[in-house]
This record gives sequence, C-alpha cells and structure tokens, in this order.
Amino acid sequence: AYPALRQNKDFLKSYIYFLREEGERLIIKDVLNDYLLIEPTDAEILEILEEINSNY
Repeated sequence: AYPALRQNKDFLKSYIYFLREEGERLIIKDVLNDYLLIEPTDAEILEILEEINSNY
C-alpha cells in the first residue's frame, strides 16, 4: 500500500507509528521524509525523526 499512498499524509503518519512500534528502522526514514515533504512542521513527527537519527 505504501507506494500507492505516498502522498496521503494520514496514511503516512499511521504507517510511521506502525513502523516505529515494529522497529523497522530501515523503512521508517524514507516514510518520515515522505511525510515531512507534505507536513514539514509536524512537531510530533519531527520529534520521531530526531529520535531515529540520534539512535542510529
């Protein structure tokens, strides 16, 4: 579903939380970047990105 919904911010945000919970570190960065292209000021997601970047 991800390729077809890359521009759907609601899907991407839900998918980010799912990937985070599942520990999918390789995929989550791409999804975070796609989401932030649509919603660059989402503080909650920016916090997750910062967390991901500081851990890896």
